[in-house]
Amino acid sequence: MGLREGHPEKEGVLVNLSDLVAEVNHRIKRKAELDGMTQQAEGLKVVGGVKGEPEKEADPSIETEAKELQSAETIGAVPAS
Repeated sequence: MGLREGHPEKEGVLVNLSDLVAEVNHRIKRKAELDGMTQQAEGLKVVGGVKGEPEKEADPSIETEAKELQSAETIGAVPAS
């Protein structure tokens, strides 16, 4: 299934046949919610770094890419990659 060793669902999950549709729908909904949270988090930026870690200089190429993506989102364009 592509899961790492030791994952509780590595060998699959037993589901009663009568509950199969509800289980699949629940997993699809959970996946969609997770994808939504991931998409929202893409726009977040860490300001001030992580407490206790030395500050790193910002990579200018990352800021340029972020600005390009932001401008593409503003006009409703979809990035090629």
